[in-house]
Amino acid sequence: MKIKRLLARAKLGFFDSVLDMAAWINRLGSEERRNPYRCPLCGSTDIHILAWIAPNRGGRYVEDRIDADYDQDWCQRCGKYIGARPTGELLNEANEWWMGSEFIKMERITGHSQYDFDPEDGYQAFIDACNEWWNDKTIEEKIRIHLENS
Repeated sequence: MKIKRLLARAKLGFFDSVLDMAAWINRLGSEERRNPYRCPLCGSTDIHILAWIAPNRGGRYVEDRIDADYDQDWCQRCGKYIGARPTGELLNEANEWWMGSEFIKMERITGHSQYDFDPEDGYQAFIDACNEWWNDKTIEEKIRIHLENS
C-alpha cells in the first residue's frame, strides 16, 4: 500500500526526481528521525548542519558533514554556531543530572517542599513525588529543564 502511495505522489509531481523520492524514503527509516540532532545550548531541533552536495548533479545531497571537533552547525533559535548532538545523548545527560540533583534544586524546580513529606523514611515520598513529576515531562521538557538549571 505504501508503494502505491509513493508512486501516486511521484506521478503528481510530489517528488522532483527519483533521487528526491529515495532521500524521502531514507529519511523515514533514518536514525535522525528517531534520534534527531539538537542544539546543546537550548535543546531546539531547529538547527542546520553542513552537508556535502554534488553541484554537478543538480545540487543533490550526498551526506552530512560529521566532524565532532568542529562546531559549525547553526541553531536558528539561539542564533549561534553550535556542535549539534543527538537527542539521546542530551536526554541521558538530563536524566543523570536529575538523579543527582539535591533536594533544594528539586524543590525549586518541582514546587514540592521536602518538609511536606514524612522524614521517617528519609523523605523517600518526596523523592518519589519529584521523580513522578520528572517522569511526566516530555523529552523536550526534560532537556530544556536540564539546560536551564545546570
